Amino acid sequence: MAPSEMVSANLPRSNNSIEGWHNAFAKRVSIAHPTTTKLTGKIRREQSKFEVDIAQIRQGQGPKPK
Repeated sequence: MAPSEMVSANLPRSNNSIEGWHNAFAKRVSIAHPTTTKLTGKIRREQSKFEVDIAQIRQGQGPKPK
């Protein structure tokens, strides 16, 4: 998608939010080379947090501030 199309579609023009999430997730994992089991557990916990946020938004509440 071209930058002008992203602006008209009300999408972000950069990936700063993605990089921010990635940095925060890397800090939560806190191991340079985690085992598959540890990484899977961290990913599952992260997914659970997102599901709670989505449920709160659907109920009309905002997600908890980070």
